[in-house]
Amino acid sequence: MKQSKHSATVIFAQPHQTRRKPDPQRKEFWERSRKRLMQGALVFMVDLSGDNGHGSCLMRDGETYHVIIGIIADRNIQELSQDEECARICVSLVDPELYVAMIDATHPSKSDQKSKQWNLVEPRADFFDNYRPILKVLQSQDPFTTPFDRYLAPTDEESNTMRFVEAKVDPPMYARAPGFQFDLSNLMEGERLTLNVNSRESVHAALHALQDCKDSGRDSIESAPRHFV
Repeated sequence: MKQSKHSATVIFAQPHQTRRKPDPQRKEFWERSRKRLMQGALVFMVDLSGDNGHGSCLMRDGETYHVIIGIIADRNIQELSQDEECARICVSLVDPELYVAMIDATHPSKSDQKSKQWNLVEPRADFFDNYRPILKVLQSQDPFTTPFDRYLAPTDEESNTMRFVEAKVDPPMYARAPGFQFDLSNLMEGERLTLNVNSRESVHAALHALQDCKDSGRDSIESAPRHFV
């Protein structure tokens, strides 16, 4: 790992499909694999040795994992493909204080510890950096006043309940105000349709009306009004 001003270059073994392949084939592989290590994607540097105190500490099946979170800062095809054994990618660490710790952990001459072998892990689900500001705001929220706290940060009891039964999403407060109705007429073929979330009869009537509408998709309809009551 080598640190630059705003990011670090992480060196990792080439995927088995590209090892000891000619340069053109390695370059073609990385050009075609556009969803691998996309710029702005979330990655994890994981140490499985169990005795490194850097980053977050996770435990699973009795094993200790030390995880450092980063975001792909730059995806350079040349850096990824030029070496037949190793690929290079620029990563910006979520916690800037961990840059020095990572360098020390991977260079035994700079630390009393032995050099650590880190694993670069990329989640299967895409995660882009534009979600980061939203998560930062959620971290600064008062847990007792966080909107949708039941769904974003449920208690253990709420998590267990939603795990075994279908979660019921309550309608927003403004929709529960006396006299408020959703106007669903634009989903109908020239017919007026309203929805009062406080009335089970209104919800069922809207559900059946939408199901009968030829231009509406049944799957998308069933998942919408049913949970209001």
